[in-house]
Amino acid sequence: MKKETFADFLDSINSSYCADVPSMLDSHRFVEDLIFLLFPIKENKNISKREIEIRLDRMKLRLKELLIPLEKDLKKKPESLTRDFFDQLP
Repeated sequence: MKKETFADFLDSINSSYCADVPSMLDSHRFVEDLIFLLFPIKENKNISKREIEIRLDRMKLRLKELLIPLEKDLKKKPESLTRDFFDQLP
């Protein structure tokens, strides 16, 4: 029996985990967009109410997309968790 190389071992782990977790880059973008939405001064520009509504709608969709890979481990559906999250915003 041929011994598995370290690269093969890491590849097998990465392959199994990548399918079960949201993209780190997409997660980072979601958090960054949320910060810019809540604190628009960071972007150094004013945004209209309509633009805020559009951004919120996009963020709701993105959060749901981020949660979908975790769905089998969640107690609630991604749609429900997304709604709960955004309902907590003032």
